[in-house]
Amino acid sequence: MLAKAYSFASWGAQARLVTIEVNVFERKSGEYGTELEDDRQSTTIIGLPDTAIRESRERVRSALYHAKIGYPKGQTVISLAPADLKKHGPAFDLPIALTLAEWAARKEGAEAGYSQKKIAAIGELALDGSLRPVRNVISCAAAARALGFKYLLVPAANAREAALIGGLNVIAASDFSEALQAYAEPETSPCVTLDRQTLFRDLPDYGCDFSEIRGQLAARRAAEIAAAGSHNLLLYGPPGSGKTMLARRLPTLLPPMNEREIVESVQIRSAKGAVPRDLKLIAQRPFRSPHHSVSISGLIGGGTQIEPGEVSLAHNGVLFLDELPEFARPALEALRQPLEDGFVCITRVSGTVRFPASFMLAAAMNPCPCGYLGHPRKKCVCPSRVVENYRSRISGPLLDRIDMHVEMPFVDYDELTSETAPESSEKIRARCLRARMIQWERYKKTPWHSNSQISSAAARRFCPMTEGAEKLLRAAVTKLALSARTYTRILRVARTIADLEGREKLEEKHLLEALQFKGFREI
Repeated sequence: MLAKAYSFASWGAQARLVTIEVNVFERKSGEYGTELEDDRQSTTIIGLPDTAIRESRERVRSALYHAKIGYPKGQTVISLAPADLKKHGPAFDLPIALTLAEWAARKEGAEAGYSQKKIAAIGELALDGSLRPVRNVISCAAAARALGFKYLLVPAANAREAALIGGLNVIAASDFSEALQAYAEPETSPCVTLDRQTLFRDLPDYGCDFSEIRGQLAARRAAEIAAAGSHNLLLYGPPGSGKTMLARRLPTLLPPMNEREIVESVQIRSAKGAVPRDLKLIAQRPFRSPHHSVSISGLIGGGTQIEPGEVSLAHNGVLFLDELPEFARPALEALRQPLEDGFVCITRVSGTVRFPASFMLAAAMNPCPCGYLGHPRKKCVCPSRVVENYRSRISGPLLDRIDMHVEMPFVDYDELTSETAPESSEKIRARCLRARMIQWERYKKTPWHSNSQISSAAARRFCPMTEGAEKLLRAAVTKLALSARTYTRILRVARTIADLEGREKLEEKHLLEALQFKGFREI
């Protein structure tokens, strides 16, 4: 007698269908040449389970006991198909327990029709039968909808996360008894509802504002341009000039996330087990600031059970690397591919996982190891060779992928104490949003969404110039010996500056301003 249920295995930020099959061989003493007694029990789980799944036998046994359901006697074989897909984590506890409960009901003569392909289940069981939350529920919900499932049974703590995926009935349960009842009669079980329009409409509160930044008018202008076109930004200057403060406020200038972006970000966070309990926080643009001791796997992703790294957790948001030269060289070089392609491919023996990684890079560094090179009042004590070695820790190809290099000088007392109130994030964000809307309309028939993403071949097509601007750019490229990548970078930034002014063609002033953001090694 075979019982069956459906669940999902996490694979990166995606999920794959897994069929749980249970068969129990009830043996009598001496039958089939075995010496097992009638009250002896054995359970075997097959299908490449990890240690957490093998340990589910005891959690399931205890949950069935508290639900007053007897555990099968004899040899129980639990199969997780497909057999060649490695399964990880405790999310199979609930479907395994439901399958054993179905087997017990059939043994008693009940007509249990649980295994019809209309409901899937995921969840971890505690010893008392209560359900604990698991990772990657939103990806399981997306897979369930795509495969035609009508219902998805999840722990109560994961219910709102799963309900972000529309077109699927999500049933929440707090313990195994509730789950068993809902699994038997999903049509009569209440489904979780989510006010999606209110959730996606409310503006997030970041707890900081650009009006808190005093002075640094040039850097504030650069931040506005970067946010308007999603350009990567490098800030360099002495300690205390406000580099970190400005970078942490960049998300407040970015337009609100749309529904697609929110779902993508939640999928990545869920794969990492980092979905906030208060779903209101999911509307915030991600801001990730890893320490400079981060490993390649921590930055890019990987591990035994492949998980997203910081570049993917920053998807649709900002990745801030403070003290850029202090990061390990291999970790920095690993950034080149996601900065260029907008995704990360991690290959292991078990297969290849692709994580989205379309983020805005903000980096900060001192001009020299002591930090005071070029300071108007403090003397730099670093020899020229030391300064050169310090800056050479950042490779040219990586710098070429950072569109804007901005110097942040020392802020004097008068600027710090000025009573003139700087512009708030709300006002700057409104201008950035208008520029983004121009870009969305311009690139609606292309794979790009912002000026920073356009290819070098498309830059000339989408960046028409006046005659004077054409002459200026030709002179700049010739005299400054600018590379092809730098040429494209200048066009992208100038395109954003023109969009902020609502101009179709690039003018001389747009190019002159864009040329100010050339590499710090050229200053």
